[in-house]
Amino acid sequence: MIEAHRNFDDHYNFTIYLFGNQTHAGDFHYTGFTEQTLRTYMLSAEFQIDIFIERDNWLYLVEGTRVQDWTELLDTHRDATNAKLLLSAYDVALGRVPKEPFLSSHLREMAGDQPTRRDARRRR
Repeated sequence: MIEAHRNFDDHYNFTIYLFGNQTHAGDFHYTGFTEQTLRTYMLSAEFQIDIFIERDNWLYLVEGTRVQDWTELLDTHRDATNAKLLLSAYDVALGRVPKEPFLSSHLREMAGDQPTRRDARRRR
């Protein structure tokens, strides 16, 4: 089921459903990740992912180096269209092209400047 969902928001909600959010009695995990949320958090924190291994279909072994500077991406695409910036960000973060309906959705959000270009890089 989770594999059918490709965007960060859905994966984030799945981690809350599965692991809790530490606001109720019985929430025993500090947090949980899917591959999508862990990769997004690491890249948003400016880490290059050096090793990403999944073990036993649930456990991740991840090593990274803090090198990525999103400011550079934004600066180099300052005069680029939102579409070109979005395609570059997806390539850097996930190594793929955004699929529909997410591409259109992101572009609509960016056209209204909600979120801003700086915020859009962290959303999905």
